Amino acid sequence: MRLIIGVAVALALSACGNAYLEQYRQRTLDQATQHLMAGDEYEAYATLTPNLGVPETEKPYMALLKNHPGFDQKFRVSISRKLDEIGQTGIVPAQFESNLKHASKIGFLTQAETDQYLAAIEPNIAKAVAVGEAKIGFGPQTQKYPLLLQEPAVGKIIANTLAALPQEKRPGIRRDSVMQLFLWLKNNTSAIQYKAAVKNALPTIPFGVEELKVDVASVFPKEADVQLAATVKKVAVRSENRLIEIDVGDLLKKRDTAVEITTVNPAYTVQVTQLAFDERQKSTPPQTVTIGYYQADAIYAALFMPKNSSFLYEVTETSVSVDWGYEVRVIGKAGERSKILRDSYEAKSVACSNPRVMNVFGGVSSPNGWPNQWAANQCNQEKRLRTPKDIKEDAFDKVADTIIELMN
Repeated sequence: MRLIIGVAVALALSACGNAYLEQYRQRTLDQATQHLMAGDEYEAYATLTPNLGVPETEKPYMALLKNHPGFDQKFRVSISRKLDEIGQTGIVPAQFESNLKHASKIGFLTQAETDQYLAAIEPNIAKAVAVGEAKIGFGPQTQKYPLLLQEPAVGKIIANTLAALPQEKRPGIRRDSVMQLFLWLKNNTSAIQYKAAVKNALPTIPFGVEELKVDVASVFPKEADVQLAATVKKVAVRSENRLIEIDVGDLLKKRDTAVEITTVNPAYTVQVTQLAFDERQKSTPPQTVTIGYYQADAIYAALFMPKNSSFLYEVTETSVSVDWGYEVRVIGKAGERSKILRDSYEAKSVACSNPRVMNVFGGVSSPNGWPNQWAANQCNQEKRLRTPKDIKEDAFDKVADTIIELMN
């Protein structure tokens, strides 16, 4: 009986898998056919690329392209059109370069043709930048395509960077743009004609402390010092608990690189008072759950449980609750501002352990999964409960956010 059920399940899964693969194959062919009918041979090829060069599966895909009238010549014309579009927009289609390289591997292009097309990408991007159609600044593309940092494109690259930096909120991208801009200004003799424009734009860009100290100062040291003096926020953190002072001070510096923790002539004095932090944790003793042979799902029992055996496991319930409150006061040039923060956390988790199948003679074996949906649902409630330490870290995060808010 078990063997029959197992074979039936395997055949059903195999049939489902084959049906899915056939649907995928037909959908992919339909998409490629639409591109061919629209006169875009490159996009047809790009749609099929993951399946080309794989002998076991490529036959219907390769046949579609090879049987298309004039495909070889039209494919090359289509690639040239893509290059023209890059020259107008500066946008390189996804996987364009890897698709061209793959085309030479499977014989759709010669290596010489592929090299020629690849070499044309960079000057076409530079062309789009130079005429102002592509708003590319210093970043990944200028690292990948060094021709962009030559005339006539580099002037536009600098202008685009200066225009984008005041609005750029993504730290990684912003840091990379600033670093590349000032490194180029520092190391290139042709940069002298652009330094005045960059110098004039400095006050409009809210540089971070590290950017001013490392990047801006490498080219404009005096201007960096002026902005640095206006940017740094000297903060003193006070609390009845020295650990709170240290932890909150560290969080403030992570949130705002302009913050400098000091006790000498601070511009802001912060007082953090812990009003409450009540924590409660408890766990119930393990309780054994027993599921009989006829309570298990029929297929599961037939495959994995001896006749009249039982499925056993232990259940433990754990609960955690925390109530906390802090008062934050900030004293600065604008006077004193304060806020009380409070919150609570309560959760429980059900953990299942030691699952086993016990036969009528007392023998025990390891199970394969859960015997029915009820057991599966009960044991899938297990989750990682947050500890009081986790909650305190959350509370300090909110305290730090509130301090930044009250300082601004």
